[in-house]
Amino acid sequence: MSKTKKIAILAIIAMVLTMMPAALFAATADDTRLAGEDRIATALEIASAGTWGNTVVLAPADQANLVDSLAAAPLAGQENAPILLTFKNELDARVKAKIVELKASKVYVIGAISDAVKNEVDAIEGVEVEKLSGDSRWETADAINAKLVNPKGTFVVGYNAIPDALSVASFAAANNYAIVLANADGSVPADKLVGDVTYLVGGASVVKDYNGATRLGGADRFATNQAVVTGLAFSFDRVYVANGLSMVDALAASPLAAKYNAPVLLSNGSSVPAGNAVKDKLGMVIALGGTNAVPEAVIEALTGELGAVTVCAVVAKDYDDDTKNQYVDFTVNGKKVSIEALNAAGWDLEFSAGKTKNKIGENDDIFADKTIGLLVDKFGGAGNPDTGDYYVQLTLTKGTDVVISAATKITIKNLNLAATGISDYELYNTNSSLANVKMNSTKLVVGEKYEFKQITVTAGSSKEDIVYATTPFTVKTSDAGIISKSGNEITAQAPGTATITLSYGNASKAISFTVVNDAREAKGIKVKKTDGTVVTSLKIVAATDLKAEVLDQYGDPFSDGFTIENSNTTVLTVTPLTVTPGAGGEFTLTPGKKGTATLTFKSGTVKLGTFVVTVSDDDTVAKTELVLHKVDTNSKFNALPKPIKDLPGVASKDNFSADTTLDISDDNYLLYKVNKLNEAGIVLGTDTLAFDFDDDVVQSKADVLDSTNTGFNSGYLVIAAGTEKGTATVKFKDSYGKLYTIRVTVVNEGYNIKSISLKTPATSDFGKSYKWSAVVNYTSTGNDPIVTGVTLNKAAAQEIRFSPDSYQFYIDKDSSGDLSPGDTLVGYLVITTTGKVAGSNAVTTIGDNGTTTGLTGSSITTQTGDDGTIIFKVFDVNDKVVASKSVKVEL
Repeated sequence: MSKTKKIAILAIIAMVLTMMPAALFAATADDTRLAGEDRIATALEIASAGTWGNTVVLAPADQANLVDSLAAAPLAGQENAPILLTFKNELDARVKAKIVELKASKVYVIGAISDAVKNEVDAIEGVEVEKLSGDSRWETADAINAKLVNPKGTFVVGYNAIPDALSVASFAAANNYAIVLANADGSVPADKLVGDVTYLVGGASVVKDYNGATRLGGADRFATNQAVVTGLAFSFDRVYVANGLSMVDALAASPLAAKYNAPVLLSNGSSVPAGNAVKDKLGMVIALGGTNAVPEAVIEALTGELGAVTVCAVVAKDYDDDTKNQYVDFTVNGKKVSIEALNAAGWDLEFSAGKTKNKIGENDDIFADKTIGLLVDKFGGAGNPDTGDYYVQLTLTKGTDVVISAATKITIKNLNLAATGISDYELYNTNSSLANVKMNSTKLVVGEKYEFKQITVTAGSSKEDIVYATTPFTVKTSDAGIISKSGNEITAQAPGTATITLSYGNASKAISFTVVNDAREAKGIKVKKTDGTVVTSLKIVAATDLKAEVLDQYGDPFSDGFTIENSNTTVLTVTPLTVTPGAGGEFTLTPGKKGTATLTFKSGTVKLGTFVVTVSDDDTVAKTELVLHKVDTNSKFNALPKPIKDLPGVASKDNFSADTTLDISDDNYLLYKVNKLNEAGIVLGTDTLAFDFDDDVVQSKADVLDSTNTGFNSGYLVIAAGTEKGTATVKFKDSYGKLYTIRVTVVNEGYNIKSISLKTPATSDFGKSYKWSAVVNYTSTGNDPIVTGVTLNKAAAQEIRFSPDSYQFYIDKDSSGDLSPGDTLVGYLVITTTGKVAGSNAVTTIGDNGTTTGLTGSSITTQTGDDGTIIFKVFDVNDKVVASKSVKVEL
């Protein structure tokens, strides 16, 4: 074979190998990270890193059932068996394949794993299955310990102290010690102690003192881990590091670590608290699980592999305005490094902030701890730092060595909003003689200032107006030299084009604006009816009020002052002919004799446009017509008569429906007019109508319509939704005897919880407290927690929160982070008891849809002798149960 062909073949082989999944390459004992795509896969990788006998220990992967496996490690050590994981109700196909691959002849099935899973394992050819379980965690531990042969001693752990048991698991497995659970009250079960030596693991609050026993304990799981690591005769040629919060990887690793008499160090996610105590002894350090479980920076801090520090940088990033435990991201020498690693290498950190690069240090109040870059829990509102942009600088100091980063911009905003887009915006010219007129164009003039007052956001099919004054959104400019910005105000600085980006949560809209030098001047005219409808000509019989505004050369409002020239004063009288600025642009047309008149609008000598008016002398009503009056713009809403705007609950155009479907919780009013027309179809006016609710309305059920507010009001027929869903038919006759029939449908599609995913509450133990957090999936914030796993009947633009004070779920409409009058309730939680719970047979209830407040901290605490059930129910706004969970209490 030629040399060229050999090289080509080798290249192909290399390429194929690089394309093969990593899972195809088995882990080895010398890998520095043993990780899979999930906890089951990680356990398989750990198993692949060891050499085993013909036995497997199969434990439940479910977090709630880890307690079943507290005593499993010594059995695995004795049998030279790996601990594999599977969820209790399903045998994972990967695990089944691993059992076959290991040629296992014996499988111990632990704890809560179902009989169905046990039977499936038993069906594997050549495998004998034995299930070790009991009716409680104590009985399960007893069943496991009964399999140990001549154990040398006993570790006593708290009955619920999973991390403490895992701290000693590898030593117990390597040295033939049993792991025994303390009683529920913490007392030591003397009849279960075996061997010559007894250790009490954890503090006295979880395992009470026992004569002759040695305690290995600390203030928390990490301090106990350190006491174990330093108090027992481990070898530190290699150590394993596992997440001490999820803990499951430490369970799977205990028999592998036992082969080397190696400890398993617990990480809190950012450091290894026990690490400093044994740092000088460490040999090989092996991470268990992916970098989310044990970040690489944690390992670097433990091993001290930092090297010379030459440069540091703050990472530009957005941070939430009310999420707890947010740290400013930074890099050292171009990569992420933990604070622990820097401290271990002798470096001190200090973060500083300012609103601009030259004001670093003036806004250090954004930090809860500036030595670690920890941001405060809450931004915005009285007494808190503002949201928005900040420049942050990091200074590293080690003796006389100082490394300072550049000032980098970070942004504080609400990252939890659910808006998916921004469909519209309202920009106002604050320099205009009209005083805050809404812009029509994207042309700006040098020196002028403008203000973004409102945006319209979308979430699914829903739309919502967001007003900056009550719920700030973010405004950014691509070029401050052309268009500068401050808050929601922008200023045209110099000719050119710049992009303004509006943001609300993760939704954004980019608008390209052109700045010009040419000053605005009057160029056109727009004529409108008093309800805001734009007209280009008009036919009248009676006096008619109109209003007009002058437009500039860019199509934007320029002035409401102008003059009118009337071509035919015998046909039409116009008053006034000179409309002075500030008068609102209003004028009146009064018909004379039949004919046509042309109105010419001027600004000084500049002709703005013409408007043709046709006057008819036929004031005879030839017909009438029913017209649905759509209130679909702010100007139409503003033009409504005061009695209409004063109807109960009316606040904006959104309260009026554009069709014959009314929503109790949203657009709950309909407006109709009956116009009188002559033979030519010219509107002569609005008819005065006669109506009686009891006689003229047929409802599918009572209270579909609101009888008090349905009727004639200020020239309109008002149809108002009641409190019940259903249909209604409204009949009435106009003044000319014509019968009208309107059929409306009333729904209740305001925001409401459609479904919610609840956590399964933890198994009851003595002294365990249950409250809302036992079932609600949430993210902690500096305000009310943000709820996850909720589906509403329609999308909302803001996040859903839960009020621990009132036990209500709500849409945080004003983004304040707390339940306030402007927010929208979507459901509530109620906790009740049956049987004997908390030492009483009386029913305990927490939550009642806000009738009771001050519930923060309320809980139900179990006691010895309890025999009952705690029930958690989520209700929607219609008091219907949409989800429930329960936990049986038998103590």
